[in-house]
Amino acid sequence: MRSAKKWLTGTGVLIKAEGYSGGDMKHGPIALIDEKMSTMTVISKDNAYEKMREESSND
Repeated sequence: MRSAKKWLTGTGVLIKAEGYSGGDMKHGPIALIDEKMSTMTVISKDNAYEKMREESSND
């Protein structure tokens, strides 16, 4: 979670990034958005990868 920070893309757009645990993500930010909100999730390939991928999916 320490790696979450503000990123500057090649287009000069500032993107604010926040680090969350899986449980906090599901019951926090994901619970507050709707299908019109664009999101990006960065998930490390570890033992929780598949579960986090399912939880962050819009399907």
